[in-house]
Amino acid sequence: MAQKKGNLQAFVVALAYIVAGILLCIYKGEALGWIMTVVGILFIVQGVIDIFTKNLVGGLINIAIGAIIILCGWLIAAVVLIVLGVLLILSGVLGILCGPKLLLSLVLNIVTIVVGVMLIIAQATTLNWLFIIVGVALIIDGVLALFGKR
Repeated sequence: MAQKKGNLQAFVVALAYIVAGILLCIYKGEALGWIMTVVGILFIVQGVIDIFTKNLVGGLINIAIGAIIILCGWLIAAVVLIVLGVLLILSGVLGILCGPKLLLSLVLNIVTIVVGVMLIIAQATTLNWLFIIVGVALIIDGVLALFGKR
């Protein structure tokens, strides 16, 4: 009985990975908006639950965080992407200046700089490619899990 339950759970998880991967590949960057909305709603629901269980301060904080995520999510995401882009550029430049002088190292550091620049100047395109890559990885992982290769 336990084996059948484990098999069913693994099957459901594998299908969920495949469906999530397909949705990420189709909707790309739009998926981030959905994710932020769902996370914001979950914070608000948790806040309401906290208020009803006599945790007023924690509940109000959760509701405020949820509202901020829903209302300012894209602004927060844009700032995070810019900061991440700057950090990647710095990492790539420092890797070129201070790292090993191997061809592979040089190529990887240049790619890191390009990705950093893309995160700053073309966020939507970069997010779309990121979600496609993550979506394909989820699909592959789900298919491998279905066939017991993972």
